[in-house]
Amino acid sequence: MLMAFAVPALATDLLVAWQAARTHDPVFAAATAESRTADAKASQGRALWLPQVSVSVGTGIVSSQSATEGAEFTAPGFGASRRVEFRTSVDEGRTQR
Repeated sequence: MLMAFAVPALATDLLVAWQAARTHDPVFAAATAESRTADAKASQGRALWLPQVSVSVGTGIVSSQSATEGAEFTAPGFGASRRVEFRTSVDEGRTQR
């Protein structure tokens, strides 16, 4: 009769010993960490084969003025031009992308 009570106590002790070893064993902890790392790398590898989506939006307002005076240039068939003036102006030019 005494033996019937000793077996459950031994099973409980083995379960506690196994859980303690699992919690405190550095080899088991290293193997678990390596397994998690391998799972993460596998997930990253699968992600490389999935479609990629990229969205970009931009907007802006630009004001610019420039002036060139006294320019001289020549071109074949057009002769020479002296004291040429160029003026450009862009006020609140809008850009969208």
